[in-house]
Amino acid sequence: PIFRTPMKPEPLLSRVLVLEDYDEHQDWYESFFGRHEEEFHLVLTKTSDEAVRELKRQPQAPIDFALIDWQLDRGDMNGYQVLRFIRSNPGTSRILAFMVTANADERDMRAAFQAGADDYILKPIREWDLVARLRNRVRRRDEGKGGSQVLDLDGLRLDAECRSVSLNGECLALYPTEFALLKEFLRKPDRVLSQNGLWLAVRGYSSQTSGNALMQQIKNLRRKLGSWGDRIETLRGQGYLLNSRFSVSP
Repeated sequence: PIFRTPMKPEPLLSRVLVLEDYDEHQDWYESFFGRHEEEFHLVLTKTSDEAVRELKRQPQAPIDFALIDWQLDRGDMNGYQVLRFIRSNPGTSRILAFMVTANADERDMRAAFQAGADDYILKPIREWDLVARLRNRVRRRDEGKGGSQVLDLDGLRLDAECRSVSLNGECLALYPTEFALLKEFLRKPDRVLSQNGLWLAVRGYSSQTSGNALMQQIKNLRRKLGSWGDRIETLRGQGYLLNSRFSVSP
């Protein structure tokens, strides 16, 4: 008899949509993803119109990550508007989205986080930083597979496997980072979670914008949770805490 060694399944590549209209930066992305082609598949778009066409192909051509340049000279939309498109459509709302820009203005950062950006990357991009962010996110996605994990607290129900959240029976639409934060709070109620530790838990890396990102993401999460969100307390100089004994006003 002939014995054949079973073939290993091909690794599932993460598909990364890049929206960048500057030729030199397009070349950088192509070189970067060429060096990491065993992990990531690049979908390079050069105008907002191209990016939206790719995004509308969901779920037939799923996108895992989006790297969006803020300032665009081509197409009908800028990067901020493309981000809003991603977050406003059920088929794309779970994409992990990074706003990429050379502008370090805090007002723009705040606007990006309010629109649902998962982080804000400043140019010039450092290769080791970008690959670490992508790899950590993939690892957390894979760790969440297998086995149902349902977390409940006073009318709030989070199903980690189905990636769904409901409050008193009504579904809530949470962006990826908001979902990850709520899951971490529910896993560790009544424990003080430091700002850096909380960000590392949900993203796996520290960044120069993580403090601003975390504050805005928690603000967004509280707003979506309504009065239930008052349980998430800010402890000045310490971090955040989900108070499971907090009495919510009707």
